[in-house]
Amino acid sequence: MLLAGASAALAHSTGAHSSAPEKWSIRATIIEAVAGPWPCSHQPSGIEAACRYNRVIVIEKGELGTVLLTGAKLWMAGQKSAGERADLHDWAVISFDPSVMLEQRTGLLTIVQALYPLNWMAITVGDSADVEWAESAEGASARLAEGSIAELLLERQDGPRSLPSTETLRYGAAPSVLGAVEMSAALNSYRKGNAAFDLGAASGFVVRIELSGEPASRESD
Repeated sequence: MLLAGASAALAHSTGAHSSAPEKWSIRATIIEAVAGPWPCSHQPSGIEAACRYNRVIVIEKGELGTVLLTGAKLWMAGQKSAGERADLHDWAVISFDPSVMLEQRTGLLTIVQALYPLNWMAITVGDSADVEWAESAEGASARLAEGSIAELLLERQDGPRSLPSTETLRYGAAPSVLGAVEMSAALNSYRKGNAAFDLGAASGFVVRIELSGEPASRESD
């Protein structure tokens, strides 16, 4: 299923109503663990194996029209299909923190679509669950539903390891990467449903991005 089509269905499933496109912008922190080298979850990585991932998106500052998104948190688990095509994904599940209101969820689905312009075989919104996350000098961690649904743990190796210059670094469709640190993932687990995985050691990173969008121009009838 194409994410552009899925977002409308997902918005309906959350109980939110569609509205005319509105201008939006975010500054966000993303903590991610992947089964494979970064950025196998959304860009070509040179490997043909499937790439399973957990990511937490925390909106440091954001808005869509008059809807404030600041402080919103969501969890996204999924699997990129095996093969070289970076845009083809088997499945993804999005879980919102219970504090995220319905109108915020609609905006966040729009932003997920813009940040990850991918082709999905299946994408769903799961039940709301508490999203916890933390960063420290030693690494970063996150849990969904106190770890009963998903959990990741990133560790810095030999001190902070900065990724290439943010002038050339890309994450998804974000035109602006404010900073990123690569780490190792001591834990990368998704524990719900038939697609559950527990990968142990893997790759991980924390990245900060800015992204914005304008309403599509409309021609008069």
